[in-house]
This record gives sequence, C-alpha cells and structure tokens, in this order.
Amino acid sequence: MAQRSNASTQAWTGVAAVGLGWGYFNGRIGDIAPHAHHAMQMVLGRSTLKVWIDTVGLQKCHGMLIQHGVAHQLHDTGQAMKVVYLEPEDVRTRRIADHMPQAWRALGAAETERLWQLLEDTTAFNPTQMLADALCPIDMLNPSQRSDLLMQQLVDDLAHSLPAGITALQLAQRAHLSLSRFQHRFVQYTGMPVRPYLRWRRLVNALMAIAHGAPLTQAALDAGFADAAHFSRTFRRHFGFAPKNLMHLQLRTDNKE
Repeated sequence: MAQRSNASTQAWTGVAAVGLGWGYFNGRIGDIAPHAHHAMQMVLGRSTLKVWIDTVGLQKCHGMLIQHGVAHQLHDTGQAMKVVYLEPEDVRTRRIADHMPQAWRALGAAETERLWQLLEDTTAFNPTQMLADALCPIDMLNPSQRSDLLMQQLVDDLAHSLPAGITALQLAQRAHLSLSRFQHRFVQYTGMPVRPYLRWRRLVNALMAIAHGAPLTQAALDAGFADAAHFSRTFRRHFGFAPKNLMHLQLRTDNKE
C-alpha cells in the first residue's frame, strides 16, 4: 500500500459555497491530513489528481467519488480542484451511493470534464440534484422538491426561527400531523430526514453570519450551537478541515430550499 504524504502546510485558497445538504469548493487545497467525514465527497481536477484511500493506498485519477466514512487524503498537486460535499442521508446522494460498486470510484478524464463543466455556474444551483441526475439513470427516483404547501410554510418558518433543541415531534405537532406521517412528508419535500436537515440548517446559518463578518463564536451561538468548539467539530465532521480555513476563501451561502 502506498504511504500517505504529510499534510499540506498552505492555506486553502479559492471560492466556497454551502447550502442545505451540500458544500462546494473551487480552488487550491491547503492543510488536510488523512481523515474521514460524514459527507460523501466528489473531487475533480483538470489534470491527474493524487488521492490516498486507506484500504488501497495512493490512487491517480482525474476525479473521484468517495463514500462517507472512508478515510482518505487529497494531495496538493498545484492545480485547482472542485470538491463537492454531499449529505449522505439525502435521498439524492443515496441514488449516487447505490450506483457505486465500492467505497470509492475513480472517474475518467471525459466524465470528470463533463462534471467540471456541469458545476461551472454556481450562481444558482443545487449540486446534489445536478450530480444525482448526471451520475444515475434519470428514470430512477427523482426526488425533486414536491408541491406541499404545509411543508413549505414550515420550512420557511425554520429559515427565520430555529429554536435550540427543536425536535421532529415538536415540528409534527406544529403541523398537526402524526410523527410518522410528518417524517414521510418532510423527507419528500426536503430530501432529508429532520435531524440532518436541522444540523445543516444550523451550519448554513452560522456560515451565512461568518460570510457577513460575524466572529466565529458569535455566529456559532446565534445558529444554535453550544459553543464555537461544537460548531468547529460539526464543520470538520462534514468537510474534513477546520472552519478557520474559511478566512482565506470567498464564501457564498445559499439558504434557499
């Protein structure tokens, strides 16, 4: 098995975006040690990338899909990369995972270039839906957001007020639905179960505040995290690096559904 390299010592530079259930980075990676995190990850390059996977060692490819929980390390090859992080509980991400024969999948040059171009315009996009449609047969379940005025109103309310410790049962009671019926309709509408959805909502809210100049600690508290350390642990769990790296990036947030 190939030996992994030491972590890079440079800062992350480029642009980043985050929305409910996804994160996106386009630029040159910096400090990143071998790690595993909660999100499924896709990495794309314009030339050969080097990716260390703990079960097989160093792999060379133009792009790669990596299942959540798989220990890996991206190597800085001096080029810009596009990295997408996808919430594994999202039904669209599960579409992609179901079509992967193993814990990781190398992408050829042509497929990598097609996906690179697909993600070129980030002014208004949902990479989870776009990648699910691009990587999986279109005749499979396509959980695009369905018309449900009750769920729409509830989700709109959460965008403006997200009480600490709110539960699925409390939301079901607010909607005057049984817990099981509420959970089913919520997943149909958002693509995610309640708990990971609320976690991502808090992450996005904190990042929105940071993008507008708020100190990390204040942003974390206002978003409902117990403290800055709690926010940092959650961020690192989803993205694999510390939120302090955001200071070198142009950060955009998308808080729309």
